[in-house]
Amino acid sequence: MSVQSGAKRTRDVQSFEQATSWRRVGDDRFRGEVDPVWGQGRAVYGGIVGASMARAMNALVSEDKQLRSFSVTFAGPVEAGPVECSTELVREGRTATFVSSEITQGGTKRAIANATFGLARDSSLRLSGPPRPELPSIESAKVMPYIDGVMPSFTQRLEFRYAHGGFPFAASDASRIQGWVRFRDDSDPAVAPALLALIDAWPAPGGILRYGIPTFKMSHGLVDRQMARLEAMDVTFVPGTNRTTSVRSFSDRTTWLSARFVPVMVARAIPSPVTTPVATPRALVA
Repeated sequence: MSVQSGAKRTRDVQSFEQATSWRRVGDDRFRGEVDPVWGQGRAVYGGIVGASMARAMNALVSEDKQLRSFSVTFAGPVEAGPVECSTELVREGRTATFVSSEITQGGTKRAIANATFGLARDSSLRLSGPPRPELPSIESAKVMPYIDGVMPSFTQRLEFRYAHGGFPFAASDASRIQGWVRFRDDSDPAVAPALLALIDAWPAPGGILRYGIPTFKMSHGLVDRQMARLEAMDVTFVPGTNRTTSVRSFSDRTTWLSARFVPVMVARAIPSPVTTPVATPRALVA
């Protein structure tokens, strides 16, 4: 993923800064309100929740320490509307500070986060990270359209430009995407909370297994780790294999898969049992 600074705001709705900058109402408590425009189904987009908690925890830390690690667990859906966040300074040392945070809504805990803030340190070691992917210019990349009622609401506040791979729900044969993403307002993507939100914005392969199960029931990270393990064993994921009302079209799709991959596993999500003809796969899980 590559990040560029935002374009001009296209709609007069709640910006990222407004959605994640919550009001301090006590030494360790914060209160905010998230507009439904940042929604994803019945819940608020997880990147907004994580970014808001990171901002709240950062308020307890000295300015010379930067966010070094961050993790969040969703115990339940954080819904649009009023939200309260409590923070705790777990431990403060000379070079590192550990902070935790909880979000409550409707009298129940919805999210729990832990973060580490630390000073920059001089070191004789110089370790370079992974190289930035070679991508076409942002101007030449395809802009993902926002379709009301189909796309998650929060995606209208971001601009996705695809350099490789297909858009979500486009039945693409590619299992990898690359591109650019930025806010549609003037948010600075160089600050840590904004990076947290942008990193969480991209979709990933996984179909109904990844997107049909709420994160508070099964973490996307768990699915991602299992998919990475299988990909290391030369397993290829082919998203977009949709069973339509035409059994023939689904059969044609599995015939295409069987000609290219051996064995083939087909995983389906259906409301009731149905017999689906599959053209000679070596293995079938339905």
